[in-house]
Amino acid sequence: MQEIEIIGAGVVGEALGGSLQKHGFSVHFVDVDPRKVELLRRQGQRAFLPADPASGDVFFICVPTPSVNERADYTYIVEAARNIGTKLRDHDAYAVVIVKSTVLPGTTEQLIIPALENESQKRVGQDFGVCVCPEYLRSKHAAQDAEVPRVTLVGEYDARSGEVAANLFARFEAPIVHTNLRSAEFQKMVHNLYNAVKISFFNEMRALAGSAFPEIDAQTAFDVTALSSEGMWNPAYGTHDWGPYGDACLPKDVEAFCSWAEDFPVRSEITLAAMRLNQRLESRETPDPS
Repeated sequence: MQEIEIIGAGVVGEALGGSLQKHGFSVHFVDVDPRKVELLRRQGQRAFLPADPASGDVFFICVPTPSVNERADYTYIVEAARNIGTKLRDHDAYAVVIVKSTVLPGTTEQLIIPALENESQKRVGQDFGVCVCPEYLRSKHAAQDAEVPRVTLVGEYDARSGEVAANLFARFEAPIVHTNLRSAEFQKMVHNLYNAVKISFFNEMRALAGSAFPEIDAQTAFDVTALSSEGMWNPAYGTHDWGPYGDACLPKDVEAFCSWAEDFPVRSEITLAAMRLNQRLESRETPDPS
């Protein structure tokens, strides 16, 4: 049986480990926090510190990737990769490292793989494999989401790496989509950014409604929008490469709304940014009359 090592026993690592165990895999955890390791041991889990003699056939990196001074700090993920690399040095069998932590496009190739290769003195694609498989967990429902995923994305260094990851996740009975490393990293960022923009948009609309007319019932407007707007009930709406938004309603209504909002204390910054971006896209598509 494959031995799975999960580096980082936070929300993501614990949820992933528990779901893999329920599907019959042998799992142990590695964490830098001695208190966390002791807690897991009291719960009946096998848990170790990075310096402890533990290894695996598949390594999941689930460490934090915080933002420091508005820039990504990958200190923890590089340290995790180095720790795995030291284990790969004496690892005779082909192992696969799977990045679950959220990273910017290019990070796996530029930071993680070099750290693995330098410490292991082995070559990716030859001696070990690498994949990026983003997590899509809600913090309050992490265990449930890990056990019943909506989709599994396998960003693979090569087909051999991807096959190992896909075989692991095949037991979860969720659709498996294969792509390359950078596309998988990018997709997780798109996933998070879309959620952030959607929340910010409705927060902005709520504030603007109260600023304009107190009698506006913003929540009812949003509840009905969730039912009426194709952008809400059609998941694929807006994701196709069909250029800027057009037709009869969207351009004129966005322009009118942005102008109307200028009269109130709360500005519609997100809608205004969307209008300006659309106008730039339209200008690129308009043939030069000369």
